[in-house]
Amino acid sequence: MKSLSRIISQEPFSTTPWLVCFGTVLAFCPVLVYFYSIYIYATNIPFSDDYPKQLNEIIPIIQSDTLWEKLTLIFSYSLETLLLFNKVIILLIYSVWGEIDLKLALIFGNSTLLGLLFFAYKTLPEKREKIFLVIPVALLLFQLKENWIYMTWSASHGCLYALFFSGLVFYFLEKSPIKYFFGAGFFAICAAFSFGSGVATLATGWLILIIQKRFKLSWVWLGATLIFVSSYSFMAKFTSSFSSSLLTISSLSDLIQIGKFFTSLLGAMFSFENQKTIFTFGTLIVCYFIFLLYKKYYAINLAVFSFMVYVILVAAIVALFRTKLGENAVLADRYKIHS
Repeated sequence: MKSLSRIISQEPFSTTPWLVCFGTVLAFCPVLVYFYSIYIYATNIPFSDDYPKQLNEIIPIIQSDTLWEKLTLIFSYSLETLLLFNKVIILLIYSVWGEIDLKLALIFGNSTLLGLLFFAYKTLPEKREKIFLVIPVALLLFQLKENWIYMTWSASHGCLYALFFSGLVFYFLEKSPIKYFFGAGFFAICAAFSFGSGVATLATGWLILIIQKRFKLSWVWLGATLIFVSSYSFMAKFTSSFSSSLLTISSLSDLIQIGKFFTSLLGAMFSFENQKTIFTFGTLIVCYFIFLLYKKYYAINLAVFSFMVYVILVAAIVALFRTKLGENAVLADRYKIHS
């Protein structure tokens, strides 16, 4: 009887590895298709902003004689257009291969999506079959149609690096040891240097500490954020002159238009090209977020809640600086990754 009960009790555990392997294969199918498509269709040819935001800025850095001159050129751009890790990856490729290979840069940039997939896996409830819950995340992250811009345009990878570092920040801040706090601070600076949306990472990190009631650390975080933002604004510009020219709020109508753009951008993730449809979905997302606040979801899964706050803050930033481009700008593929 003891041997029979032991066999029965062990039966579920013997089948679990097969389920996990099957779920892992399903989760990585869209990943393999995605990177195979990059390998086959991506080219080492500059596209769109690859000229002004990549080559025209990197070539003078390569031609500089001293390290100080190189650093001065790198950090002479606004925080919005700095794209530090884009430049670092391309400079590393140049130093190893002796030439700029944008196709290799595309592979490096898109590999950050793997980090986001791992982040999603780590934040799910601890269940033996939780790998199956990752499959919808993989399908959402590794879309061929919506992500074509990241598969062909390396200058757009700044937001991917910012998303990756933001995930690390939220994951580290969820942990109690003080060493994770400093790690989160480092990755928050990396997110800010990667793309302008990294400023939302700094704000979300401060909110996480407030929710955790770690008020002393929240003051440290806030002070460091203010020093960082003010210092960089003094040394260079916070936003580009183009974005600054688009930020004009002179009437109530402007605020309404910004609100419509913000709501529509949140709904743009569903890939519909109809303005009314994405606005409706965006409204539902806002209502769902308010519902999660009411249910105190931040006490259940703080990391996932932090990412939701980050997405909403980034959508608000994009709406502030891009509403003047017109309502069709909300459908631009370069912004859909944030929704």
